[in-house]
Amino acid sequence: MFVPLKWRFEHDVLIVTLTEVTDPAETRRACLTAAADSAFQPGMPLLIDGRVSTTISPRIITRPLISSLLARGLGPLCAVIVAPRARAVALDVLRPLAAQGLAIGVFTDLDSALLWARSSAVSSVGPPEVEAHPLGEVS
Repeated sequence: MFVPLKWRFEHDVLIVTLTEVTDPAETRRACLTAAADSAFQPGMPLLIDGRVSTTISPRIITRPLISSLLARGLGPLCAVIVAPRARAVALDVLRPLAAQGLAIGVFTDLDSALLWARSSAVSSVGPPEVEAHPLGEVS
């Protein structure tokens, strides 16, 4: 069954919520539609909430998707929220995107992800890396 993705802006962060089974084309469509919205501001970080998704895979969050969003003014920050059981897999899947100049934080709760995205967007971001929060482990 097809369920469209939801997206919204909260505290100067673009939040895209994945569904249980997310189609890669729908992820791209939702992100690009949000980036075209008048509320979208250049430099805005992206937060992908995948807690209900059965998987965070390279098919969902792809290099072409991130490249197209960066070209449209997305900030170089992406926070991804996953279920605790999916954290290790998400780190492995998302690590290659850090080589594209994107700082990525992997979280298991919304509050930590929003706090990181907002504070990192305001401060100068160091070299791209994949971070595991809130446990403080850096991969």
